[in-house]
Amino acid sequence: MLIGHQKQRNFLEKTAKSDKLAHAYLFCGQEKLGKKTIAVEFAKWLFKEDVIKRQHPDFIFIEPEKKEIQISQIRECIWRLSLKPSVAPFKIAIIDEAHCLNQEAQNSLLKTLEEPRGKTLIFLVTEYPERLFPTIISRCQILKFYSVPKEEIERYLVDELRSSSRRGDRRRNLFLRSSPPFANARVRKQNILESEIKQMVELSEGRPGRALDFMSDPQKLKTQKTVISDLISMSNSDLAFRFQYAKNLVEEDKSSSSPFVNTRVTKELQNLKDTLDIWLRHFRSVLISSINTASQTGYSLNKLRDIIKLIQETNFLISTTNVNPRLALEILMMEL
Repeated sequence: MLIGHQKQRNFLEKTAKSDKLAHAYLFCGQEKLGKKTIAVEFAKWLFKEDVIKRQHPDFIFIEPEKKEIQISQIRECIWRLSLKPSVAPFKIAIIDEAHCLNQEAQNSLLKTLEEPRGKTLIFLVTEYPERLFPTIISRCQILKFYSVPKEEIERYLVDELRSSSRRGDRRRNLFLRSSPPFANARVRKQNILESEIKQMVELSEGRPGRALDFMSDPQKLKTQKTVISDLISMSNSDLAFRFQYAKNLVEEDKSSSSPFVNTRVTKELQNLKDTLDIWLRHFRSVLISSINTASQTGYSLNKLRDIIKLIQETNFLISTTNVNPRLALEILMMEL
């Protein structure tokens, strides 16, 4: 399942066919663009088989454990890379969310990048390349990923929908793997109307992964509208209510009497990061609207930029560090 990034895919395939692959690549770009999917699909293409489903002995996949990638994970990866390939001509390792490598793990990985052993291919996938040591970045070939045109995402989803309809369904029976997408995946079935696709594509902001998330769980569309409504009400309230809102987001306190918090909705969200992602999309939309139409939003352009930057920083801290979520949210609340 690949949407977009044809230029990057062609580059990798052409490089592989000419036997000029680098020993390490850094895939960077916003989340939900498909960076990890491209890396995994390229590994499948090189090995001529499904490396995930069959648990290929020459394939290694690493992701954060408790917000960090530990040195123990990297040491095991290095040990496996040092072994001779079992069935493939070389070994492949994909390190997802590489910005979560702690300092010890980065130092350990650096030695392997400086002196790669045998035939190995390492992919670092991240939306925050600046979190990596400059020495690590300098030893990787950088491949940047950008937003996919909305028309391309919509065309893919509509084609899938119509293909399903031709098989006898009046509504879309879409089968998608749930997270994590590359291990122990289970199949989901959802009925999707074609009229809903355009809204999903618009909210995806050029990120195929986000569009597919909406397809796999259409309830997220309704949830987003409710969260934005709550956000607008909360931002017009006093500081005490804002702090209560922050507390409820963190604790999911069902006994809350705050009129500005829909605990049922926050319960449905995967985690606090989902809420902040919705806030970020909302304020970006407000900023774009203010620039394009000079409409009155109650915020100056500089204020909107500050809010967007602070939401990004808060989301990053909550997702990748042990910062106190409630305190981070309260600081954010004071700027809304």
